[in-house]
Amino acid sequence: MVVTMIFRCLLGFILSLVICQVSLALSLEGSVEHSEQLKAAPQLLKPGIKFDEAMLGADYEESSWRRIPKGLAGTWHRETKVWTKFEDYVDNRSANVHVEKQSRSTFTRGYQVDKNGDVWDCPSVRPKIKTEAADLIIYGQVTDREVLALSQDSMTVRGRHTEVQVSKNTEKIRNVIQVEAITKLVAESPEVVHATSSSKIFSASGSPLQLEESYADESRVEPFKPIDNLDGVDLRNSFISFLKTNGLNQLIPLQ
Repeated sequence: MVVTMIFRCLLGFILSLVICQVSLALSLEGSVEHSEQLKAAPQLLKPGIKFDEAMLGADYEESSWRRIPKGLAGTWHRETKVWTKFEDYVDNRSANVHVEKQSRSTFTRGYQVDKNGDVWDCPSVRPKIKTEAADLIIYGQVTDREVLALSQDSMTVRGRHTEVQVSKNTEKIRNVIQVEAITKLVAESPEVVHATSSSKIFSASGSPLQLEESYADESRVEPFKPIDNLDGVDLRNSFISFLKTNGLNQLIPLQ
């Protein structure tokens, strides 16, 4: 059965503690539900073939700009994550748990500011996810991201990404899964963001496999500052082009 690395490491232990389909509708706030099915992953990504990062597609689209709360903007660091629930749709088993594991990550949220002083983020300019395990390299590529709810100090987002597990020895694809994550981010203070997440895992064909619920705290590393260029991408011009294309000329920042 195809599983994420986290799920593979924890599932045996968790289900030994609690042994309890497709139509599960989990919500962080009682109204935001996971998809029941996803579209199939690109046919190019198949187990057994030699992997090339170009198969994941482009990192960046101008249309992906999103306004975010100022309190969530800046550079943040997460050291650990706590898992509170696992659900296995295939075996019809679930476990409510409290498992804390290292989940170290440093990342920037927010790249440009408009004329009104609001901060905008462009998630797809971030580098592809790459994680190493004992015998695998795991690649991830964001395929979709949308803001579901937005307030002065919080937002709820739904993101989807394709995860490709590649053998270190053969450089061939071993597994392909898709992940849909619904995450609520709350600026609890100027220095701390609390993230609550529900991740539903699908097969390459789009069928549901598992569900994970977790939370984590992010600590501020650096305050927000506009980034005009990143890895060869002209973010300022991209942002201005996005505003013009979407009829938001009144928000174009001053030169």
